[in-house]
Amino acid sequence: MGGQETLLLLGQHPWLLAGAVAFDSVTDFALRYEQFARSPRGRTLQALARVEVGGTPDTNRQAYVLRSPMHWVREIARSGVPLQIWWSDADEIVVNQHTQSGRFFKELHGLEPRGRLEKRTGSWSHTAESYARLQLPGAVAWLGLIPDV
Repeated sequence: MGGQETLLLLGQHPWLLAGAVAFDSVTDFALRYEQFARSPRGRTLQALARVEVGGTPDTNRQAYVLRSPMHWVREIARSGVPLQIWWSDADEIVVNQHTQSGRFFKELHGLEPRGRLEKRTGSWSHTAESYARLQLPGAVAWLGLIPDV
């Protein structure tokens, strides 16, 4: 859940970052809890979420809100930190990305963020190979970490 953690860090401690890139992120953790029920191993994933957060969205709503980057969208917009968001319509792990990263991007874009904002969408799998081959090189270049050749 690195994309989710990246966005939470940006929302809560933006001064620590010169730029951020989030891949295939969960942005609404309560919604994700519901989505777990429709996935393989869904009950197990919900049980792990209950341990991590300390209950269900019904019994500990505030904890799910605080673990959701959507809660921090205004802070992210005001941060001035450049942000690139990647999501896939073929993601088999974070399903229905239009309800997660897509919705988050739309909300953030509507707030007219101070920092540069860019989205990258496509149809890739949620695998280390996809990240190494597609997302990571693009993200590193976007952040300006690769010198011009």
